Amino acid sequence: MNGFSLVKALMISLLCFFVRAYAAPEIVYLSWIDDPTTTMVIQWQSEESLELRVRRAGSENWQRTEAEGNEYQVYTAKLDQLKAGELYEFQIGDDETLKFKTLPDRLDRPVRFAVGGDLYRGKGELFEKMNHVVSAQDPDFAVLGGDIAYTKKRVIPLGKQGELTRWREFFKIWRRQMVTSEGCLIPMVLVVGNHDVSSLPKMFCDDLIFQLFAFPDQLFTYRSLEAGDYLTLALLDTGHVFPICGRQTEWLKETLEESRALYKCAVYHVGAYPTYYMYKGKEEKRVRQCWTPLFEKYGVQVAFEHHSHAYKRSYKLKGGERDEEGVLYLGDGAWGVTPRSPRHHPYLAESLAKNNVFIVELTPKMMEIKALGIEGDEIDTIAPLLSGFESAPAQQEKSAGKGDCKS
Repeated sequence: MNGFSLVKALMISLLCFFVRAYAAPEIVYLSWIDDPTTTMVIQWQSEESLELRVRRAGSENWQRTEAEGNEYQVYTAKLDQLKAGELYEFQIGDDETLKFKTLPDRLDRPVRFAVGGDLYRGKGELFEKMNHVVSAQDPDFAVLGGDIAYTKKRVIPLGKQGELTRWREFFKIWRRQMVTSEGCLIPMVLVVGNHDVSSLPKMFCDDLIFQLFAFPDQLFTYRSLEAGDYLTLALLDTGHVFPICGRQTEWLKETLEESRALYKCAVYHVGAYPTYYMYKGKEEKRVRQCWTPLFEKYGVQVAFEHHSHAYKRSYKLKGGERDEEGVLYLGDGAWGVTPRSPRHHPYLAESLAKNNVFIVELTPKMMEIKALGIEGDEIDTIAPLLSGFESAPAQQEKSAGKGDCKS
């Protein structure tokens, strides 16, 4: 081969490499907005539309699936009619083969998920260390309790491009780290926090979170995730887009009243029983006024709260008082942010200035919850909860509406 031919071959090889790299998106993520046993939302960011192919693991036939793009180069494909509890493979453009699992429709195996909030502020060390802890637990999905990338209500605004850069940093880290030992991407289920959306009326319609994630009816920020007959997960909005009291509370009442799930949990951002913020705060009082009576009446076993940047485990509470038939409140939003020193409150059984995330495992007999610190250590002991609400006796307690962007 002469010198010209060698150079030509090298240039063609480099061109093919860059075309292939271009056609393999760096940002890919999963979420659920519907039945997690039969659906999945796949999203990615790329400069042009790429072909999505999906197949059930073990099948030789790929199915091409349509995806819709938006002005931020985010492509969304909503898969349905999937098989419950099955492994699927997918490819986007020339990307490697990626994998996900649907949830089972029955608890014929343990279902495990992570819960935590207040994740990424632009300095990734704490966030990445906690991601490592979470992914090592092989969760089926992760529930993000708001203040995900801290793009809003900042002293120095990031601006639209700065916000987009921050979100892309978050997605790249998540894509790189949040993969199970089986190679499955870990889906996100999110609620909004005060640093995720704008505070001015109607401005939230333009917020990037609604362009980057799929929501039912686009701006439906309170909803429930229903898995078979074993889990109702109420995902709530503590006044960031929708008011706490009013139609959101009416929807919550109907949802909990109709649920026949073995386990009922709630996840939201601002806590009814905070560690750091004031007990008499406006949102805190409204959550206690409108939601906690419904939790108590309809058998919510655990409410996961965030926003305070600390660790907490409340006593079981009913009407604000200690009661063994009450609701357990866990939090308090310190996945990847610097922890704060908690205040002393009589409703707290334990509180710590530590990063934390909760790993919840569901079986037909009980819900077991581990509180893990940033080194993967168990920072507290939480008594298992039996299906049907009661705590396991072996452990002792320590002394929907639609968004409207129209004017």
